[in-house]
Amino acid sequence: MEHELTFQKIKEQVELPELLSHFGYTLKKGEHLGRGKWHVFEGDDTLVVFKGRGGDWMYFNAQDDRDKGSVIDWMKNRVSSGRIAGIAQAPGRSLWQAVNDHFRAYLNLPESQRPRLDLPPIAETAPGEKFHSIFTKDCRPLEDTTYLEGRGISQLTLRHPQFVGRILNHRHSVQRAGLPPKTFVNTAFPAYHEGRVVGLELKGVGFKGQAPESQFSRSLWLSRLPEGRPATVLVVSESALDTLSYAQLHPRKAPSTLPLPGRSPRTRFSS
Repeated sequence: MEHELTFQKIKEQVELPELLSHFGYTLKKGEHLGRGKWHVFEGDDTLVVFKGRGGDWMYFNAQDDRDKGSVIDWMKNRVSSGRIAGIAQAPGRSLWQAVNDHFRAYLNLPESQRPRLDLPPIAETAPGEKFHSIFTKDCRPLEDTTYLEGRGISQLTLRHPQFVGRILNHRHSVQRAGLPPKTFVNTAFPAYHEGRVVGLELKGVGFKGQAPESQFSRSLWLSRLPEGRPATVLVVSESALDTLSYAQLHPRKAPSTLPLPGRSPRTRFSS
């Protein structure tokens, strides 16, 4: 009966990596990937799969920050988008009924038709751990300053010792069928929590966004503290760009950042 297959039972019975393999995803292998914390699967998109708190399988889409969550969310997002052949909403069925239908069909497959993956065990992922290799691997030291200079930030300000390493370039490549790949270079402001990068705010000409799973409500973007002496001044501003502008207008002061939940990080200056 339909009501017997609850979402909790689905989470207990469906291994997300095996479900992805069933629908055509392949495990991306390499010693530098995951390090016992997550797996990367490639198919219609690129998914980072990890164990969340409580041991449930979780994922996020490295190319779409709206596509993330549990194994239930993965199926719901595919039913509603129709992006994978064989996953659709049948006429007369609601979205959630269709989600249950596809899980029921998967669980009713003969054992021989359900993939079994021999994956190395992974531990529960703490907030921010995945950012260090999954996201910052696409970052480079700040070289392309087109966006920042277009906003009036000078090279002298960007080369200030308190900003070195706190502003990065983030590269993102997109390839469409029949066309060569196109690479976009954005400006990235890493957000920190207890010394870990837990988010990236991305800015570009005509573009602003953030890396998937960014946790700005519990993190901050900040400058380096002045060397050889304690900070004596703290200035809070609305954004990283405001911080850079203030530093440029007041060269004796140097900034760092404090975020507001649900908004871009605020900035603080220490000098």
